[in-house]
Amino acid sequence: MGAPTLGPNDNDPRIALHEYWDRLKQLDAKIHLTFTSKFPRSMRVADWAIEHLYLCCASPTVALVVTFLLVPLVITDSISLITFISVSAAWLIAVLGIAKATWVNSLRISARLGILFISGLLMAVAGR
Repeated sequence: MGAPTLGPNDNDPRIALHEYWDRLKQLDAKIHLTFTSKFPRSMRVADWAIEHLYLCCASPTVALVVTFLLVPLVITDSISLITFISVSAAWLIAVLGIAKATWVNSLRISARLGILFISGLLMAVAGR
């Protein structure tokens, strides 16, 4: 007997990768359909909340309020706290900006979460 096969077609790895990719896309579509059919209101509320949180963070008024909140920290010489708050806020706004992007919103739920997780993780690692 020959060697056991490793996947759908182990003779050409390109075909095997293509078949695995098709399976992954089918699983992604199934997960998306499950979430949107079971939790339609929750999905709309989550999209609404992310959009409004981004709009709040990107507002010039919020920038003024944050500036006024950080001034006492500068006066009290809490530089490490200021750095932490600034980097955390920049990370949050960047992740929300990616979440609000039209090309991310066109993806299915699992792909959206994957993109946000990977981009958030990359930005967190780069910020250190």
